[in-house]
Amino acid sequence: MAEAEKYTSQFNSKLVNLALGYDGQTEIVDATKRFAQDVAMGIADANTLSPETFKQYLYADFKAPDLIVRTSKEQRLSGFLTYQSSYSELAFLDKYWPELNEKDVDKIVADFDGRERRFGK
Repeated sequence: MAEAEKYTSQFNSKLVNLALGYDGQTEIVDATKRFAQDVAMGIADANTLSPETFKQYLYADFKAPDLIVRTSKEQRLSGFLTYQSSYSELAFLDKYWPELNEKDVDKIVADFDGRERRFGK
């Protein structure tokens, strides 16, 4: 991980997020609790809650992922970014993470670039 971080430290056009030991349902519950506390303290108004305003209560403030790559020969998200992934494109690999190589990444990116994003429309 340290080597990858150093290698990509100057990259500015793409962002990779890794979430280890993460559970999307727990994130939503924790965010809801924080929102409820803000409502109780008069900081937030329940009537103004929207998907945009709710996002500020999530663990991290980053753009929803355009693409989620699932390794490990599974075809499920397993609670990964439950809230943020509603319009993410998905790629499933019949490989485990350590087996991933540059050719795999190139293929995933090329496939993604050829997709038509509709965002629920």
